[in-house]
Amino acid sequence: MSIEKYVFFFEISSCEYIIHLSQRLISSLYAGYFKYAVSEYKDWNMKLKYRRLDYKLVLYVTAVSAGFIWLGCSSKNNGEEKAKPSSEEEIELLKQENDKLKTTVARLLIYREEVKRLKQENDELKKASADVLLGKKQREKSGSRLDTDKVEAIVAEFQSQVSAERKIELIKSLAEAAPVDERYVISVVQKALDDSNPEVGRAAITLLEDYEVPEILPVVEKALNSQDERVRIAALMPLSNINDPQVAGLLGRALNDTFEEVRSAALIAAQEQDDSIMLDVMGKGIMSPYNDVKYTVASILQDRSDHIAFEILIEGLKSTDTVFREEISEVLDFLVDRRFSSYEEARAWWLENKDNYDENLFIIEEE
Repeated sequence: MSIEKYVFFFEISSCEYIIHLSQRLISSLYAGYFKYAVSEYKDWNMKLKYRRLDYKLVLYVTAVSAGFIWLGCSSKNNGEEKAKPSSEEEIELLKQENDKLKTTVARLLIYREEVKRLKQENDELKKASADVLLGKKQREKSGSRLDTDKVEAIVAEFQSQVSAERKIELIKSLAEAAPVDERYVISVVQKALDDSNPEVGRAAITLLEDYEVPEILPVVEKALNSQDERVRIAALMPLSNINDPQVAGLLGRALNDTFEEVRSAALIAAQEQDDSIMLDVMGKGIMSPYNDVKYTVASILQDRSDHIAFEILIEGLKSTDTVFREEISEVLDFLVDRRFSSYEEARAWWLENKDNYDENLFIIEEE
C-alpha cells in the first residue's frame, strides 16, 4: 500500500471509509463480472442466466455493503461513547495529582515552620555566643578581676601544704580570674599533676582551655603521661588551635594511647588543625596498631581525596594487617579506579601517573 493510501485511511472516519470501501467493492464486482460474462458467453440465454445471477449478486453485495456501513457507523458511535470513560479517567487522574500536590504543599508548610524555628534557635545561639565573646573581650580589656598580687597569693597558697579540697577551691578562683598570665596557670597545673589526689589534676588541667599558646605545650606533654585518662583527654583540647610543630608530635603520641577515648580526642584535635600538622598526624595514624585509629584515618583521607592524601594512603599498604591492606586497596581503587597488591606497585604507579590527575584526583582530560 502506498503512502497516499495510508494517509487516506487515517484522514477519513471509520464510517466514511467503510462506505467508500463498499462502493469500491460493488464497482469491482460489477466490472469484473460483466467483463467475464461478455468475454466468455455470447448467447442470449447464457446472458439471461447471468443477468439473473447478477440481480442476486447485486442484492447480496448491497446487503453486505449495508452491513459494513452499519458496522462502521456503529463503531464510530461506540468510539464516541467510549471517549467519555477516558475523560472520566483523566479527571480522576487529575484529582489524584491535585491531592498529591496538596499533600506536598502541606509538607512544605511544615518544613517552612521548622526552618523558621531552627533559624530562630540559630539567632539565639549566635546572640548567646556574641555575648560570651563580648564578655571575654571586656574582661581582656579590663584585665584580670584579681590584681597580680592576689593571683600570686593564690598560686603561693596552692604551692603550700594545703588540702586537696582547698587546692580545688584555689583552682576555681584562678579560673574565675582568667585571663591571667599563663605562667601562673602553667605553674599551678604542673604542681596539680603531681598531686596524689586525681581530682586536683582534673580540675587544674581545665585551666589550659583558655590558653591556646605554645608556652603550655610542656605541661600538656606532662599531662599526657598522667595515669588518669580524663586528664589526658582534657590536655588535648587546647591543641586544636595551637599552630606549632610540636603539636603534631603530641597528637601522634596520643594516637597510640591505650585508652580509646584519648585516641579519639587526638583525631578530633588533628582534624581542626592546619593542613601541615593534620597531615603529619594522619601519616602517623595510618600505621597505628589500633583499628579505630587507622580505619578512621583512612576514611578521613578518602574524603579529602587529593595527592597528599593518596600518598599517605599508599603507606597503609605497608601494614602487616592483611585485612587493613585490603581496605586500603579498596580505598585507592575508589580514588583512582585501580587496585594495588603491594606498596611498591602502588608507589611506582603513582610516581609515573600522578601528573595525569588534578588536585581532586580527577583524570585530566586531553584537549
